[in-house]
Amino acid sequence: MRQGHELMGLIALAAHDYTGALTHLSQADQHDPYVLYAVARAYEGKRDRAKAREMYARVANFNDLPTLRFAAVRSPAKKKATPA
Repeated sequence: MRQGHELMGLIALAAHDYTGALTHLSQADQHDPYVLYAVARAYEGKRDRAKAREMYARVANFNDLPTLRFAAVRSPAKKKATPA
């Protein structure tokens, strides 16, 4: 079920349906940095920069077993977590 919600959230994100993306991604695995990165992108799309920055920081400082998915999102999240 979680992977289904992740997929639907990513599809909604690609379609610029940020509210729909957040709805689905909130039901996906909240311990997956890739999902958290997608949540940050959805908040950024909704122009909620404070919440987006908070989520990017959460991804950048993710403290669990590293995975390939984490490696894919850590660097961009770290760049976006710092204020411009």
